[in-house]
Amino acid sequence: MLSYLKPQKTENIEKNLRVLEEKKDQMTGLLNYYCWFFKGMYEFK
Repeated sequence: MLSYLKPQKTENIEKNLRVLEEKKDQMTGLLNYYCWFFKGMYEFK
């Protein structure tokens, strides 16, 4: 995933941006999962 965010070559920036935008929902769900996961760990402490 870092290759999309910080590529070695800047030839396909538009293509990489489209790919990231298509996966936006998946990334949002994953961020939401980890947010609740770490919040639960903190409150359990």
